[in-house]
Amino acid sequence: MHTAWVSVGLAVGGVLGAVVPVAAAGQAAGRAPQVGDVRIGLIAESTAACLGMPKKTPLKGIPDLTTFTVKDLTRFQTKQADECVQKAGKDPANPVNALIKRLTAPTSPPGPVPGKADSPGSAALRPASALGNRAPGDENPQLALIEASFNKACLGLPAKGKLHDLVDLAPADVQHSPLFAAPATHQCAEKHTADGKEPLLQILENVAVLSNNGTGT
Repeated sequence: MHTAWVSVGLAVGGVLGAVVPVAAAGQAAGRAPQVGDVRIGLIAESTAACLGMPKKTPLKGIPDLTTFTVKDLTRFQTKQADECVQKAGKDPANPVNALIKRLTAPTSPPGPVPGKADSPGSAALRPASALGNRAPGDENPQLALIEASFNKACLGLPAKGKLHDLVDLAPADVQHSPLFAAPATHQCAEKHTADGKEPLLQILENVAVLSNNGTGT
């Protein structure tokens, strides 16, 4: 059973709203965020609250999920963290799982965006069945969705869990939660995000489009 998708708690039916651009809330134009504030992944809002992460601006078009930052990784080192992770793993309505299923469900390819044959929008609206290479029967509960370059540098999650490059996210199973708590991961995160860039923000734009693929809304 999957428990959540990028970033914890989600209902599958009708929860993903119309496509709305995901804003970089609170980020001043042209100013890179501090290293600790760089967003690196998605987690269920319920899990984030359980871990004591600060409440963030809701993500438009991606309900029940929130982002987590480099400095939020320390939340996985607390005594309560294991209980929060296990709770997420048992949640049948975990939004991370719901989003993964939504993005990998087979659909009919829609037409191109008028006047933009090679636009990001038309590229994103390809058949969702092409988005993932998760093995059939892979039903491990998901804890979060991690920005792929961060995953490769700091976590090294199994390649079989990586979603299509267009999404550029890697699901993290509940069993991988110790990787978040490892001091070496935190040190790697600070080094990896030292330039203050946030590729996750553009990824979230694609996720919002893809999650709405085939809904007719």
